Parts: sequence; structure tokens; C-alpha cells
Amino acid sequence: MFVHLDGIGKKYKHWIFRNINYQFQTGVVGIGGGNGSGKSTLIKIISGFLTPTEGDVKFRSTLSDELERDQWAASVSYSGPDIELIQELTLDEHVRFHVKFKEMGVEIDRGNFFDITELSKFRNLRVGELSSGLKQRFELGLAILSASKVLLLDEPTSYLDRSSRGWFVENFKIYARERTVIIASNDMEDLSLCDEILQVEDYK
Repeated sequence: MFVHLDGIGKKYKHWIFRNINYQFQTGVVGIGGGNGSGKSTLIKIISGFLTPTEGDVKFRSTLSDELERDQWAASVSYSGPDIELIQELTLDEHVRFHVKFKEMGVEIDRGNFFDITELSKFRNLRVGELSSGLKQRFELGLAILSASKVLLLDEPTSYLDRSSRGWFVENFKIYARERTVIIASNDMEDLSLCDEILQVEDYK
């Protein structure tokens, strides 16, 4: 999947960034920058959650075949601090709900989802009963194990302890292959997974 940024800029009271021209394709690209630099804003624009002040985002299944905006959701999995899981559902209920809208990857079902995420003993707990670290692991599992061609991860390890970071890296390397992956982070361990880095502060 190709994701094109054509002259992207975002302004609130002042310009956060301007004139970002970039093409993402199969592989892992990081969006780097300090706190408040616009990393999360840019990845939300790519996801379709935010509209740019100027410029355009285009998704293409090939270099010439552009997807309509209402087709983006089927192609994208997103995990980030602003994602709100349904707190009242158990983890098992949440997975059942999730797969009604987004299929899991090949050979992944509800059973081995919990094996892979190492959350089997928590599957009957409500999401709201989880610690922040377990909740993030569950959210990352939903994103990484879905059958999406574009994977967007905003600060993916922010609440993970050392053991869970190891889990993330191991499964990221297995399940993020052959996808267009974008990681927004100022954590060098996250960015070490990337083939190249787009520094958002270069576009002030």
C-alpha cells in the first residue's frame, strides 16, 4: 500500500508543520521529533482522524489506483494514546466486536489472539479493569494482528514495562512484515525498528 502526503500542513493558532511531501510504502518509517513537534498530529492526519489545514493525503493500492476516503478504514489499523477502547466489554467481547469490522490476519483467531498477546488469563476481565500497560498491550495486539495493509502506531511502548516491550518487538517483527508501517515516537528504541525516519521538525 502506498500513502502519499502532498504538501501537508496543519495550523492551530500557528503552523505546527507545513509542506510535508512524502511517500510511504511497504516497510517501516518513523516519525520523529520532540514533545509538541506534531508527530501525533501527523499520524492522525494520515489515519484520517484529522483533516490537514493544507495539502492532501492519498492511499493507493498501486501507484496508479487511488482509494476513496471511505475505503481507508478497511486498510488501516491504528494504535495510539487517544484511542478509547470500550471499557465495559470484557477482552473476549471486545475481540468479537473488533472482528466484525476488521478481520484478523491469516491463521489468527480469538483463541490464539490471546495466546499471542499473552492475555489469556485476563480475557474475561473488563477492559476498564486492566492496568494501563495491559490495556496498551491489548490495543497493540488488536492493531498488529489485524489484516490491515497500513499499520499506524503512535508512541507504541509508552506504558509498557521492559518485559512487555520485549513482547512488542518480537511480535512486531513477526506480524508487521509486508505492510506499510508508520511509528510516531521520540523513543529511540521504537525508532530503531524503522528503516528510515521522517523528522517532523524539519517542516516548520
